[in-house]
Amino acid sequence: MERLKVGSSSYILCVVQARLSSSRFPGKVMETLTAGNTVISTLLNRLTKSEMISKIVVAIPNNKANSPLAEYVRQLEFEIFLGDE
Repeated sequence: MERLKVGSSSYILCVVQARLSSSRFPGKVMETLTAGNTVISTLLNRLTKSEMISKIVVAIPNNKANSPLAEYVRQLEFEIFLGDE
């Protein structure tokens, strides 16, 4: 998802950090909300509605535990960046 607003010379990159491991609520970003969407899909879809954001990238730790999250975000057609935790 990449766009530059008409009449704007600004390029705003939104980086969303997401991971499945957590001490208090493991897998929170993949939890289903009452509307049937996951936490991460709800967040990303809301961010796409912003007229100020040019591009959204989801930063995910590059390890086996986060592979399901990376695949899910790809299926949602968002760009991901895999890096260190």
